[in-house]
Amino acid sequence: MKKIVPDPPPTLCVGPNLSHHEAIGHAENYLADAIALLKILPSPPTTISQIHLADAIRFLRVSKAMLTLAQAKTKMTVPI
Repeated sequence: MKKIVPDPPPTLCVGPNLSHHEAIGHAENYLADAIALLKILPSPPTTISQIHLADAIRFLRVSKAMLTLAQAKTKMTVPI
């Protein structure tokens, strides 16, 4: 049986080329995707649900970074 190995932490950064409205729009999409994934998780978790949970956590981190960028007064880069 294959052992599930988590992906390395993402090195994605959201940067200064993103406008306020684009950052808010992306954050909204990532939050919606995370919520949708969390709604379908079974109890107890299965292999695929663990993958969905990891994806949802990543979407939430990206959303937080997008919202931080959107609220910034100046252009900045936000690591995830």
